Amino acid sequence: MAIMERFHEIGVMKSIGTRPTWIFSLVLLEALNLSFVGLVFGIITGILFSVITGYTGINLGFYMETMRTWGTGAVIYPYIRYQDIIASLVIVLITAFSAALYPAIKAARINPLKALHYI
Repeated sequence: MAIMERFHEIGVMKSIGTRPTWIFSLVLLEALNLSFVGLVFGIITGILFSVITGYTGINLGFYMETMRTWGTGAVIYPYIRYQDIIASLVIVLITAFSAALYPAIKAARINPLKALHYI
């Protein structure tokens, strides 16, 4: 969607001589940058939530029968390991990279003449 919204601008960039590899890198780095910012805020929020609920606990007393079948109590105390943070970092960055590949290739292949006539 970001490519279609900036179709004309990318056409102008290509018509003034920007190389397709630069446009490809621009789109890819933009996607990775946005995902990294979201990842940082998500990790901070998750850590804060886990710290707060780690002390107070999450009361799941209304699911008491299910909790008994799992062999646990009614209150759960979550915690985060460093491996979870690293795994989420790797998964988010790989997903963002793979999701940005197609739009980046499409942006690099835009025909400048068509893009300049696009409104």
